[in-house]
Amino acid sequence: TLHDTHNSGFGCVYIAFNAHPFEVKVSLPKAPQGRKWCRLVDTNLPSPRDFTPGGNAGVDAVYGVASYSAIVLVSKQL
Repeated sequence: TLHDTHNSGFGCVYIAFNAHPFEVKVSLPKAPQGRKWCRLVDTNLPSPRDFTPGGNAGVDAVYGVASYSAIVLVSKQL
């Protein structure tokens, strides 16, 4: 997890890679106060759904990272 320690408004970033031949469920760290985790990239999704400019509407506290894929989540203001 990369944190926005300078309060520049970009939020935090969470990146996970799965090199296994099976899905791995990751428990996301608590998002900073007043924010939620939103999917920016999931390389398992078909193009153009694999990238969501600005992030999607939000994800659950546990995210399934598909085999041989990566995710990038960003924290967004509620």
